[in-house]
Amino acid sequence: MKQSDSRRLFFALWPCAETRKQIEQEFKRTPQWSMRGRCVSPSNYHITLHFIGNVDSDMQQCLHLTAQTVVAESFNLELELYGHFYKPRVLWLGCVSIPEKLSRLHQLLGKALSTCGYQSDSRVYAPHVTLMRKLTSPGDLATSKAIQWMTSEFVLVESKSSSDGVQYEVIERYPLISNVAG
Repeated sequence: MKQSDSRRLFFALWPCAETRKQIEQEFKRTPQWSMRGRCVSPSNYHITLHFIGNVDSDMQQCLHLTAQTVVAESFNLELELYGHFYKPRVLWLGCVSIPEKLSRLHQLLGKALSTCGYQSDSRVYAPHVTLMRKLTSPGDLATSKAIQWMTSEFVLVESKSSSDGVQYEVIERYPLISNVAG
């Protein structure tokens, strides 16, 4: 595979503009905002479902066609917990309790993608929105006012590096089914 033919891809939950704005505004109200590190652009906020990595066009096509077969329900996320990952030095916002429908989507998608040769990460799934990278010290983490995020789709995203940093671009969208039964 030539480097020029490859694209760096991942599947994610992608918040709408209003949810992005709420996440950013709530983050700016906390002591975490003034921590030393590099803030992630709100345009890059997302929750990764599966990180794929560099793939060629054939693999991308397989991933896309396979993702279209995944049938899962929409769900509400309640983002209210700040945390950090020590080794990668990342500050994040996540859920106190992971919705069952999110866990199911993660599992269904991972299993489906295995037909393309993708192998799911063996670590426990820890859904989160990355807010800051290269965090020097997490200090005391304040809690967040709960941010409601109603999901209606998952997306395939390309990670593009430039002199301005990394930018994420949604290249495909996959709808989730509305839960009409309540």
